[in-house]
Parts: sequence; structure tokens; C-alpha cells
Amino acid sequence: SCPSHEHFHIFTSIQKLFVGALQEQVQHWMRGILTSEAFISILSSALEVDEDNLFKEFVSSCQTMEFALPTIRETIHELRACGILVFVATDNMDSFVRWTAPAMKLENVFNGILSSSEIGYLKSDIDSNGNSLFFQRFFMEFDIIPESCTLFDDNNTSLNDMNFRLISSPA
Repeated sequence: SCPSHEHFHIFTSIQKLFVGALQEQVQHWMRGILTSEAFISILSSALEVDEDNLFKEFVSSCQTMEFALPTIRETIHELRACGILVFVATDNMDSFVRWTAPAMKLENVFNGILSSSEIGYLKSDIDSNGNSLFFQRFFMEFDIIPESCTLFDDNNTSLNDMNFRLISSPA
């Protein structure tokens, strides 16, 4: 998102489409209903840009992501050394597990990745009893009670209505 990048105007157009005309398709992409290829095809049509080039730029950007904090790997390593399970729980598209996670070698950092595109639900999705649909399988698989977990999140959604502690930073 660098203003001097030759394709910055496309980036700003994409941002507008994500919260506007393509918002429903973005939600489907995040829930795994659409693949990255399918979404990029839709996006290239909306932007009237070359699909192959847009897809290549997209994959490249996924593969060059970095941690916001340079010390995060060390911090996670210390937590895991204490026997604490540390997972990435993300409302994200299939691109995260296909290109970003491998490029960042996240399998060496975290115990695992919970991604909405693989689970089919967003972190804010709850059932009629108020239980998290996103975390349900995770809690069962690891025999974890939700109250024993802490979620660090940068999203100010209704997540604090879930049955586990939430530490959320302001958006």
C-alpha cells in the first residue's frame, strides 16, 4: 500500500470494492466458498485489469508479508517453551494458508493455524446458544474449555460476547 508503487491506484480501487460492491464476495472468500483464483477473476473483471497479472501480484504480496513486530517469533517460542499452545486464529482467505503461512514458515512458529477459509466460519460467527462456530472443533479436538483460552485480537467485533477471555487492541 505504498503511494509511490506503480499500481497504487489499483490498490485504492480494491479497498473500495472490498467494503462496497464486492463485500459479499469477500465474505464468501473468507469463509472458503470462493478460492483466491475465483475471487481474483471477479476482481479483475470489476477493475478491468489483466487477471493473470493481478493474480501474480496478489500471490507475490501474500508471500512477502512480515510480522508487524520483529520480536513475535521469539515471544511465541518462549510461550511454547512453557507448554502453552499458541495458534493463529484468523478471519482470512485461502491465500493465507496457501502462500503467506508457508513463506513466513509459520508452521515452525505456531502450534497451528485456524483459518476461516478452512473452517467455513468467521471468528464472530456463533450458534443459537452463543457458542463460537469458528472455535468449536478446536475446543473439542484439544479438549479445551473456552474459559481457559485468551484471544489477542485487533478486531473490535462482537468477539467479547464469546465464552473466553478477550484482550483486544483498538482498531
